[in-house]
Amino acid sequence: MKSIIQDEKECFICHTTIGLHDHHIFYGNANRKLSEKYGLKCWLCGYHHNLSKWSVHYNGDLDLALKRKAQKIFEETHSRNEFLKIFGKNYLE
Repeated sequence: MKSIIQDEKECFICHTTIGLHDHHIFYGNANRKLSEKYGLKCWLCGYHHNLSKWSVHYNGDLDLALKRKAQKIFEETHSRNEFLKIFGKNYLE
């Protein structure tokens, strides 16, 4: 499925188009599939994905910011209750 987070194929953080990784915002076995199903993914360069201590997989603040952004966009077309049923946690409060 296409991303509902972004339209352009560029790093969501720094906007480079070099060395992009497809990042599932809610990861782990079950959540990765759900992220794919609902388009909750974005492009990240390696630096912002998993190749530095400032990447989403090593920086909890960045990870939380992406999860909040994804939930907010999801809730533009779905309810908060739907989000909670699917992902089991509210990242906005």
